[in-house]
Amino acid sequence: MNPEDILHSIAGTTITLAGFAAVFRAFSASHKVDGHSEIRLNSILELGIAAALLCYLPTVLQSFDWSEDQSYQVLSAVGGLYYLHWLYEFWKVRNADHQTPKSYLVAASSACIVFALFWVNAVGLTSNLRGVYLIALLFMLFLQGLAFLSQFWAEQAKDT
Repeated sequence: MNPEDILHSIAGTTITLAGFAAVFRAFSASHKVDGHSEIRLNSILELGIAAALLCYLPTVLQSFDWSEDQSYQVLSAVGGLYYLHWLYEFWKVRNADHQTPKSYLVAASSACIVFALFWVNAVGLTSNLRGVYLIALLFMLFLQGLAFLSQFWAEQAKDT
């Protein structure tokens, strides 16, 4: 499988997860939305949009005569900045609510890994820019999947 196919598969999966999360939320609208549910849903949607953009933009940049290495380095910096923002938002939630679910700690650890992978790529500390970029995007997909499962389990717990 070539890298472009992998990027398109990741983008499609993240957008699908975001869509399913929105559908689940819409069908469970009879429940009162708590703060954690809102945060998880926003996280799923944001990660889906960010991952899709980071998957499709290398092809767009390369069509403007950017080298493959340049496009992966610039987009890795963009991904690193996004995760810096994501970690900041997580920290605000953690400080506001000291009863943060354990899944948030796993998510924060995964986000730190993604942040580090993007920045290692952005500054060129690796010789395989495309490979590290794909691994970072797969971790993004894992993080979105974790948020999706947390949301799904929370919704199921409300139904019982």
